[in-house]
Amino acid sequence: MARQPAGPTDIVLAALLAARAMDDEIARRLTRDGYDMRSSDRAVFPLMMNGTATATVLARSLGITQQATSKALADLELRGYVEREARRHDARTRPAGLTVEGRRLVHADRVHRAALHLELAERLGATPVDNARFVLSGVAGLFGNRDPKRGRRYCVLG
Repeated sequence: MARQPAGPTDIVLAALLAARAMDDEIARRLTRDGYDMRSSDRAVFPLMMNGTATATVLARSLGITQQATSKALADLELRGYVEREARRHDARTRPAGLTVEGRRLVHADRVHRAALHLELAERLGATPVDNARFVLSGVAGLFGNRDPKRGRRYCVLG
């Protein structure tokens, strides 16, 4: 019989708490590096990795309003991670892309995620960590992006 780790026995709660704990740890490491990345930023960055996107396109991909997307882009711009073309008057149609600092942040995020994976494998074992990743990726594939009203797409930086 396999030994039971301490913590919730409900897989949904265990996955949620683990995700929050790992996300908080990555945020601590990025803060220590001098970055200001918030959990909500992680949804926006991957959509701009290959170029620019408008608030309209981002809103559709994220399943949120254009107003919320424009506000998020303005915040990212203030923090120096995103730049938007100034030539258009309607913020919804102004292309936005990552700055050099935004790309550095994405790289630092990837480095910390990879390091965390290795640390978990060292402490918990490579096979259980790989199995957990496999199961959770499968769950995301089975149940992700099912609600057409929310329309969210799940994507990762790494």
